[in-house]
Amino acid sequence: MVNHMSTTDTSLQDALVYTPKELQVLLKLSKNTVYGLLISGTLRSIQIGRKRLIPRGAVEDYLRGGERAEDPPPERNRKGKT
Repeated sequence: MVNHMSTTDTSLQDALVYTPKELQVLLKLSKNTVYGLLISGTLRSIQIGRKRLIPRGAVEDYLRGGERAEDPPPERNRKGKT
């Protein structure tokens, strides 16, 4: 199997926080998509001055479908539906 990830991509994966531009590269998303996720609140971020940073945990939560690691799984009814 060939690894197509550059050393820049590898170092991005290990970062504690990402800028929107770094996230575009890492997730292969457009600028508009990244900012749309931030504005809608779908992707959590923090703002320090004029700089917006996205914590690695927020990215992981988003990729898991919006569940936070500390959130319990949804309860199921008797028929197994949520």
